[in-house]
Formats: sequence, structure tokens, C-alpha cells
Amino acid sequence: MSTVTYSGVDPGKNGAIASVDAAGEIIRITRFRDAETEGRIGLVIADHFAALPPSSYHACSIERVGAMPRQGLSSTFTFGRVYGEALSAILLSNARMSLTRPQTWQRELGLPKREEYAAHKRAIKEAAESRWSRRFVLAEVDALWIAEHARRFGAWRFNTEGTADE
Repeated sequence: MSTVTYSGVDPGKNGAIASVDAAGEIIRITRFRDAETEGRIGLVIADHFAALPPSSYHACSIERVGAMPRQGLSSTFTFGRVYGEALSAILLSNARMSLTRPQTWQRELGLPKREEYAAHKRAIKEAAESRWSRRFVLAEVDALWIAEHARRFGAWRFNTEGTADE
């Protein structure tokens, strides 16, 4: 029987990686803590993938983001390094990779629109807690929704017969 794993990556030192199965049930969530150490994000992602149950098909979506306005040069460089490490780790994992913009996954999943940053993040967290009937820390939520978006709308989602819709 074919098993499918969908993972979502919210890049950045306060991000996470989350994986769900074909039914949308959470398999694992791993936060990116202390990402200042070079190479750490790649190792966290590799360890996350290694701890997943074996699957015949693995699709991973990473949030396609860039530097924020008024972000300092050092912060921008650190973010770029962390983003590059995440991309590399996914590519080396043999997972099928896709990129998704925050506006796309949030809109397609019917999540609240962004008006004020903190209220928006709280609303997305509350929606996740309602959807999965458990509590989350804010750092886990975007990665989980990105994984769910990969499952429902991603480039390599599966149809009801278990074959890829490519």
C-alpha cells in the first residue's frame, strides 16, 4: 500500500517543519530553535525526515519568502543563509519540493486575511487549534498549514486512487 507524507517548512530561525499524512493527521512537528549556528536548519530538517515513518512518496512545500522591508543587512544575510540551508536539506532528502507564497497558502486554505500582524498570527493559530483539536505554539502553526496546503493544493497531491496528480 502506498503511503504519502506531506511536509511544510516555515523558514527562519523561529520557524518549523511539520509533516502530515494523506488524511491530514499530524505526524511530526519540529521547531527551528537556535538557528544562529550555521548548518543547524539543515540538520534539524534531516533529523525530522529521518524520524518520519517510511513512506513511498514524500512531498515538501517551503514558504517562498524574502527579506522584509527595513530589515538590517545582518538579519537579511542570516535569513538568506537559513532559507538556503532549508532548501538544500529538502533537496538532499529526495522529497518532491515546491514553493508557495504566504498569500497563496493562506487564501487557498481560507485562513483569515492579514490586517494587523499579531492579530493575524493569533487567528491562524486559533484556526489550527480548531482544525487539529490541540494546542500549538505560534512557531509551529505556519509550517503545519503549509504542510496541509501541500496535501490539499500542492503540485504533487494525490487523488483518491493514491496516484499523483502531476
